[in-house]
Parts: sequence; C-alpha cells; structure tokens
Amino acid sequence: MTFITEKIVEMLSSNDIRENLMQMQRDRCAANNDNDSYGDIYDGELFKALYSSQLINNDPHILNIYLKLDVDGFTCSASRSSMVMIHAVVLNLDSAERYARHATFQIAVLPGKSKADFESFLRPIVDEIILLSEKTLLVQSGNSEPVRCKVYALFVNGDGVEINRLLRYSGHTHKYGCRFCLTPGSHRIDGPKRTGMYFQIRNATLRTSDSLLLKEQSPMFANNSYGIKEGPTIFGLLPYFSSGIYHFGFDELHGISNLAKLLFDMVSSLYSTHFKYHANESDYPF
Repeated sequence: MTFITEKIVEMLSSNDIRENLMQMQRDRCAANNDNDSYGDIYDGELFKALYSSQLINNDPHILNIYLKLDVDGFTCSASRSSMVMIHAVVLNLDSAERYARHATFQIAVLPGKSKADFESFLRPIVDEIILLSEKTLLVQSGNSEPVRCKVYALFVNGDGVEINRLLRYSGHTHKYGCRFCLTPGSHRIDGPKRTGMYFQIRNATLRTSDSLLLKEQSPMFANNSYGIKEGPTIFGLLPYFSSGIYHFGFDELHGISNLAKLLFDMVSSLYSTHFKYHANESDYPF
C-alpha cells in the first residue's frame, strides 16, 4: 500500500511537473470557470458547482490536486484469489499527458473476496484523502519556493461490478436496478421461467446524494432504500460528496468489451449459444 501523500510530494519535487501544475491552475483561475465550451472535467457543471460552493478550495495561492481513482477487480494468476487494484490518475495535467507514468500511481492491491474486509482496507485510503482535502500540505523541494496544496478525489471509476460494490448496491438484477434513477424493472415473462429485467420508464426520479447515504427524509425514500444495502458507501464520508451518484464514473472499455459480445451474439444468431433463433435465418430481425 502506498501513501497518497508520498506520491504527491514526489511529484511536486519535480520542477517541471510542479511548474506545469501551477501554471495550469493559474490559467483556470484566469478563465474564471465561465467557459461554456466543454474541453475537460473543469468545464462540467458538477465541477463548477463544487468550486462555487467552496467545497473545493478557492484560494489561488493553494495548489489543488485533483485525482481520479480507478478500481478494478481481477483474479490472481498464481493463487486464483480475488484481488482489487486501486489506482490514481492526476487530472490536473492535460488529457494527452495525464496517463503518462509520472501522472499516475498505484495506491494499493487489496483482497477483494469479502465486502466487509474490502472496506476495512479501503477506509485508510478514504481517511487520507479526507485529511489531504481539509489540511494544507506544504512541500519544500531544494531551493524552490514551498508549495501549498490540497488533494481531492473528484470521482471513482470502475466497471459495473466494482461500482456496485462501492455503492453497496444490489446491482442491475434488482427491481430498482438502475443506479442513477428509480425506474422499476419488470420481467418480459412472469412466472418460474421469467428472464431478464427491463427498465422502460425514461423520466424516473434521479437518486439524490442523501438517498445514497440513506439520509433522505422525503416520503419516497422513508421506507425504501431502492437497492442500497448494508449501509451507505464509504465514499460518502468525503466532505464534497454532494455530486452523489455522479461521484462514480464508468469504465468505457469494460462496458464496450462486455456489450460487444452481447451485441455480436444478438446479431449473429448462427454463432450464438445464448440467443438461438429457431426459425428461418433470413427472417432474423437483427
């Protein structure tokens, strides 16, 4: 396990990286967050809301370091045990540079079989992020001016399985299987042979940050957690969790990979073992 503080200090010890980060912050402050075009995460409404509400430091003399946390489970090839990797990406740098070696670092590889054990390992990481966002880190390197900075984890990224685990969410097979809204699911065929869960309503109520933390007091949420189980997400401890469900991203490559196989099976019934079409092949609707 690696301390985030150590990696940030190591990064800011480089004159080039430090000057680059500080210059980019000066440029963003000069732009005053009023840019209507969307070029990066700083142009989004969620970031602007966090900044304007001062949940994120507004002092231009303090360098803000913004992180994205990537969470991904895998099976160890040697022991066949389940593990989870926690990786950090520095979002301050240009999108063409932020995935270079100097802009990313691995925080930990955790045992991932038990949900309870997983969160006990994850808790020190969350606590350190909270500390780095509330206290100012002072970095002195050589003869250069000391740099004061704060660190924020703007969002957590992962595939559907890992995000559901972090949310303590039942998943897409639950009656309320959408983690963004409260659309109820239904089976295409009821009874013992029912298959699939389908979500047809398109104007359902969005989940609020309080509902994810099981704090929502409105009648709609009073006696229904809508799939959130075993208590709120550990990331709800972050002081700037106001973005709620949007604090959790989605790994596009996982999604594309998983959906591509399903789509291929649907459109290529001749090769599919899951979507067999028992009629004339030329009449297959896909």
